[in-house]
Amino acid sequence: MLRKSLRFSIIFFLVPTIWQWSFQPVVSWTENVASACAAFLIYLLVEWSAKDYDRQIKIENNEL
Repeated sequence: MLRKSLRFSIIFFLVPTIWQWSFQPVVSWTENVASACAAFLIYLLVEWSAKDYDRQIKIENNEL
């Protein structure tokens, strides 16, 4: 779960940075780092909630 989140956030950091470096004279580092951190936290939260939801579904099915 953590490895997928890191991979997603690194891609989320590299793509805009390379894009800005290629086509603009200035790279906005703070914006890129902040968006990568936000992407990491959001992806981690989504994966954590999906895992918890799947566990809850399994518990409910076993009780029935």
